[in-house]
Amino acid sequence: MHSIIFQVTRLIKENCVIPERFNKYGPEGTKEDYGIRWQCPWGKHTPVKSKYNHTAPKNENITKDDCLPIVTVRNPFDWMKSMCTIPYTAKWDMHERGTPGEICPHLVTSKKLPVGLKAKLADQLLPFDSLAHLWNEWYAEYWRDADFPFLIVRFEDLIFRQYDTTKILCDCGGGVVNPKSEFKYIVNSAKQGPGHGKKEERTGMIDAWIKYGKPKEVKAGFSDLDWEASLEFLSHEFMAKMGYKYPPSE
Repeated sequence: MHSIIFQVTRLIKENCVIPERFNKYGPEGTKEDYGIRWQCPWGKHTPVKSKYNHTAPKNENITKDDCLPIVTVRNPFDWMKSMCTIPYTAKWDMHERGTPGEICPHLVTSKKLPVGLKAKLADQLLPFDSLAHLWNEWYAEYWRDADFPFLIVRFEDLIFRQYDTTKILCDCGGGVVNPKSEFKYIVNSAKQGPGHGKKEERTGMIDAWIKYGKPKEVKAGFSDLDWEASLEFLSHEFMAKMGYKYPPSE
């Protein structure tokens, strides 16, 4: 979610053309004229069960069933640590009585009880049993429940395999991707504007290669309690579908 949406949006808008739309609007058309939108009409963070009863601003005249969603996902261990830094609309207690400082991701209390969370999505404040449950449930509404076409792409493939991944996504949407010699790689951070942290702290392509190419920390750098909770809470089925592996336990 959030920053990874900007990565796929920029790659597609810079490198993919839908010929029929280009022929209709000509070289002066916008990317949205060409059929490449930065979000579907129901909104980029909206749970898909709210597809038909929530509409993002300026999307009132767009037919929702005409949009092919590209759903971006990130390794949940990296995603949870990122959410601790910039939680966006999610709110949960990252403190434990008797323990100094914040605990990330604080999935359970010292008594092994889930730390509940609320996130504002589609103008609603929705409850989740923990940060791990938010990751599970938001994506499950697509891969498990959705009855319409959609694509799911891993953030890691958008970092390490920009051309091949963009070509597959573009092909699926009926588009034509720029030839490799003209492909525009996203080198600087895809995250733009306020709400995405300090500019100097955003991660560009080379930094991302270094950051995400490193071996995973033991137990993801979590406390023993959070590590055990993550093994219990995270959807093993979705992890397997996405080809995600658990960090080493020792």
